[in-house]
Formats: sequence, structure tokens, C-alpha cells
Amino acid sequence: YTLMDEDTPTSQKAVIIGALGYFILPLDLIPDLTPLLGFSDDIAALTAAFNAVKSSVKPKHLQQAKTQLKEWFPSANPPDLES
Repeated sequence: YTLMDEDTPTSQKAVIIGALGYFILPLDLIPDLTPLLGFSDDIAALTAAFNAVKSSVKPKHLQQAKTQLKEWFPSANPPDLES
């Protein structure tokens, strides 16, 4: 939702797209098939991207995400995303 917000700076949108691209591409620093370590580089990329753009994440984005989680997973009890 932060990516789709017109108020989010283009540079931060590029960070989000880059991190998501890295996450889904099969070429990684550490191959995903490597036991236990395979997703560590993906997690690091997503964490770095979140830290870079968290100033643009608005309460309405968090609410939209929570609403979408409840739609996709009705029995889920999403945590308070604002904390």
C-alpha cells in the first residue's frame, strides 16, 4: 500500500520494487535451496528495504494491510500492526 500511494517518494518506491524483485528472482547471493541459510539474504534485503522506507508507511497503509490479511485468511488474528 505504501508502494501504491502517490505521496511515497519515487526513490522509496524503487527500493520497495528492488527488494521485492530480489525476493522473487531465482538468482540470489545465497541460493534459496541451501538449508536454513537460503532465505537469510532475502530476509536481509526485505528488512533493509523496510528500514529505508518505514518513514513513508502511514497508519492507513497498516490498516489496509490488516484488512487484506483478514480477507485472505479469515481465521487469522493479525497483530496490531501499528506497534
